[in-house]
Parts: sequence; structure tokens; C-alpha cells
Amino acid sequence: RSDARGLGAGAFLLAETIARARVMGADKLYLLTSNRCEAAIHLYEQAGFEHDTEIMRDYGACYDRCDVAMRYRPR
Repeated sequence: RSDARGLGAGAFLLAETIARARVMGADKLYLLTSNRCEAAIHLYEQAGFEHDTEIMRDYGACYDRCDVAMRYRPR
């Protein structure tokens, strides 16, 4: 919803998800999304995710709408 944008909820939830994954011992984090989700992609980039085409090659593009793959690079 456009009226919820800019409140920081997405950044908070993403940061908590990354922190939880670390606590659980995750050594890799990656995501798939659509290039139409420009605001989300920007959020992911700000959090430390980088575009990574190898993900599609390694794991396959299973979903038609997912054409952007990103891997988390801790700062």
C-alpha cells in the first residue's frame, strides 16, 4: 500500500529476518523477485543484497515472475 511506504516497516522486517538467519547459522541468503518491484529491490540493495545472476544458473528459474536474483553480502 502506498500509504504505508516510508514508515520503515520493510527495512525493519528485512533487518530482523537477516539477524534471525544469522542466529540460525545460515551461511547464504538469497532472494528472487520481479524487476517490477523497484521499491523492494532498492530496499534489498540498501540492506546489502547484490544482484547475482549465478543464482538463476545454479538453482534454476522456477518462477516465471521472478527475474531478479540477489545474494546478501554482509557489510
